[in-house]
Amino acid sequence: MPVERIQEEQVAALHDKLSFHQHLVEELQKPIEDEQREWQITEEQKEEAMKNEVAACERLQRQCEDLSWKNEQTALARVEDNKFLKAQLRLREEEISSNQQLIEELQKNMREGERKLSDY
Repeated sequence: MPVERIQEEQVAALHDKLSFHQHLVEELQKPIEDEQREWQITEEQKEEAMKNEVAACERLQRQCEDLSWKNEQTALARVEDNKFLKAQLRLREEEISSNQQLIEELQKNMREGERKLSDY
């Protein structure tokens, strides 16, 4: 499988994870709409629950940021890997071309040598 394809799949997987975490953050940031639950919970419990939700939201936000940074670093590393591989490929292609020219020159010299031998 080509390196670029693998890279695309890895980036897509990281993007899916990031999207999932962002969705979780959005869900945690939504206000609690269940009025019956709010009525039953004391004011102290509400504050504690809100603090916990904010803390969870902040943790998820940090995780999303970390994942985003890791995703970016992975993508940058893949770009560098691709540059290196392309340079290696270019060198191999130049080497093949040079060898092909050498083979053609040797074949030409052999034909000339055979022609000279047959002339004698």
